[in-house]
Amino acid sequence: VLEVDRRKPHAQNKIMQLLSTLALATTVTAFAPLNGKATSSALTAYNPSSFSDVQSLPGILDPVGFFDPAGLSNDVDESELKRFREAELTHGRVAMLASVGFLVGESGNTPLFEGSISGIGINQFWQVPTGFWPVILLFIAVPETFRALRGWMEPTV
Repeated sequence: VLEVDRRKPHAQNKIMQLLSTLALATTVTAFAPLNGKATSSALTAYNPSSFSDVQSLPGILDPVGFFDPAGLSNDVDESELKRFREAELTHGRVAMLASVGFLVGESGNTPLFEGSISGIGINQFWQVPTGFWPVILLFIAVPETFRALRGWMEPTV
């Protein structure tokens, strides 16, 4: 038997505000800094400028460990490994943005182009107005040009 809560709407509103605040507070604590230094030997031993030992780079996790089935890191110098790592990060970030863009398109509420793009997400690519493509190319080309001209820089860890 379901009981109907007959409290005043004002009281229900206060309860919802309290629950929302508690949920937000628990989420924020996930980003709070820890009180103390990291004790992991992997974190203290890592030198961002040294790529000489591929087996000790951060991101190698158990149970798989170092994963390079194609042998791309065999007989490769440090600068090439740094380029591989930078490309991996860049492609991962682009893939994450593309996933979000695909989900926004699938939601049916596209904020761009005055809602003229419709249908399933995979077909929306061809509906983008032709005047928008130079803008997209400019937003890709400018950062990529600066990145290529700058080259490798030591991380500020």
